[in-house]
Amino acid sequence: MVGDDSRRRTRDSPSDKERSAGDVTYTIRPFNRDDIGAVQELYSAVRGDKPTLEWLDWKFGDNPAMGDVCMFVADSQEGIIGAIPLYPVRLRYGSTPIDATCLVNVMVHPDYQGEGVFSALRHFTKGYLSDRTDLMFGFTNSNSRPIYRHWGETEVGPMHAHFRVQNPATIFPGGRLWRTPLAYLHSLATRTHLAVRDWRSSTPSNVSVTKTAAVPADRLAALYRSRVPESLHVVRDAAYYRWRLGDPGWSGEVYIATRDSEDIAALITRPRRVNETTTRIEVADVLPLSTDRASGRGIAALLDSVIRDHRDADVISIRGSNVPNGVLRARGFVSNARFPYSLLCARAYVTLTLFVTPFTDTDFDVSDPVNWNVNELTINTD
Repeated sequence: MVGDDSRRRTRDSPSDKERSAGDVTYTIRPFNRDDIGAVQELYSAVRGDKPTLEWLDWKFGDNPAMGDVCMFVADSQEGIIGAIPLYPVRLRYGSTPIDATCLVNVMVHPDYQGEGVFSALRHFTKGYLSDRTDLMFGFTNSNSRPIYRHWGETEVGPMHAHFRVQNPATIFPGGRLWRTPLAYLHSLATRTHLAVRDWRSSTPSNVSVTKTAAVPADRLAALYRSRVPESLHVVRDAAYYRWRLGDPGWSGEVYIATRDSEDIAALITRPRRVNETTTRIEVADVLPLSTDRASGRGIAALLDSVIRDHRDADVISIRGSNVPNGVLRARGFVSNARFPYSLLCARAYVTLTLFVTPFTDTDFDVSDPVNWNVNELTINTD
C-alpha cells in the first residue's frame, strides 16, 4: 500500500528548508499515506484526470523494486503544490547489475508553475538519490527538454519509433486537405501499398502464434533470460512482469510464438488513444531483447498476427531496436527519425529525449544511445 512504512528500508528521512513560490512558502518532504487525497487532486489539476487509489497503490506500493521513498511532495500552507514520483528499476548492462531511478510525471500545480517548484523538486531528489542509486534518468518532451539542457544533464538522445501508418487521414496534419478527393486517393494508395507488403511478407510455416490477455510472467521471463543483451535494459524477471502487467488499467495482449512446442519470441501490445479520432496499437515489449535467426522469425510471425488483428487501427508503432530492420520494412514500418515522417507522425507519437545523471562510475558511456535498450513498457507507466 502506498505510504506503508513497513515496506521501506531503514534510512534517515530527508529534510528540506523552507522555499517560496510567489507568496506561498513550502518544504519538500517524503510522501505519506495522508497525502493520498491531495496527490489525487494534483494529478487532476495537472493532467486532467484523477487516478484511483488502486492505481496509486499499484504504481507506488507494488513495484518490486520500490525503495524507502516513492515520491517527494512540495508541501505548503495551501496544501501540496507539487510532486515528483520515483520509479525505481533494476537495470543490467551485460552481467553488471545497476540500481536506477526513473523520474516520471513531475507535477506542479498550474497556479505555481514558473515559480521554481519544478527545479526545487528535481534538485532535491537528485541530492537524495546521489548515494542511494547508481544513476537517475528521465524522458523529456519539448516543454521540459530545454530545462534539462539548461541544468547540464547528460543528453542521450531522442527515442525514435517505427510506424505502420494504416490511415494517414487521421495521422498527418492538414485539416480540410484530408477531406478532399486527394485525401481519399492517398489513403487508398497507402492501403494498397501495405496490402502488397503483407502479401509479399512470408510468415514461417513452422511457427505458431497464440494470444492471451493473461500474464504469462514465467514464460516471458524465460524468453528474456534466453538472450540477455549487452546494452543497458530493465531486468525482466517474473516479478517485474506480474507487477508491470498488473496495472489496474492495463488492457493489452500478449502474443507468443512457438516452434516445436518451444517459446521463441513474444510481443506485448496495448491500445493507445492519440486523440478523439486516432487510435494507435503500441507494441510495448518485444522478447527476446537480443535476436537471432530463430527469434527473428518468431517476431516476424508475431507482427503478422498483430497486423491481422488490428487492420482497423490508424497506426501501429514499435519503439526499440531489437526488431530486425528487414522484418519492419517488409511489413510497411517506417522510422520517424527520417523526414518526412519525423514531421508527419508527430500527431501520433511524441518523441521523448532521454537524459541521464550517473552517480557512480561505469565501464560504459551512459551518453551513447547504442548502450541503451528501452521501449514503451519500460519507460511509460501512465
